[in-house]
Amino acid sequence: MSYNPIADLDSALWCEVNPASCPCNGSGWLLSDYDTWHRCAAHGNGVPHPEDDSTPFDASAHRLECLRQAYSTFRDAARKAGFEGNFKAAVVAAAEDSSPQGLVNAAEALCAEFEREFEENMARRQGYCCALEMRLAEETERERKERSFF
Repeated sequence: MSYNPIADLDSALWCEVNPASCPCNGSGWLLSDYDTWHRCAAHGNGVPHPEDDSTPFDASAHRLECLRQAYSTFRDAARKAGFEGNFKAAVVAAAEDSSPQGLVNAAEALCAEFEREFEENMARRQGYCCALEMRLAEETERERKERSFF
């Protein structure tokens, strides 16, 4: 079986929630090195094909909506990781600038910090010294099960 890079691009595993981090840059489409367009799973909903000139589309409104969705995703993930404070105030305090993209970047950074802290606490509760040790033990167990399967 040969490697198919187009299939990898079509899988949309390359998508990121934050438009600034996503290869599509929030536009909804990625032009590959093979000169083919690929819809972004995170930002491509409702976005017409880039070569379709017949459909009117407001790119700035779309980008703002993508930023709102990203912010909500990071807020919900932070809450799931145990953050109970005022997320908006924490984001505003952490943001380097008050632009919508700056606030989303700060929300992403805070969310990652809360998730790391949650994972570290969970590892300690399970008797590990850190999250890395827990992940290595989990990986070892998965490999052990895979070897015993065959």
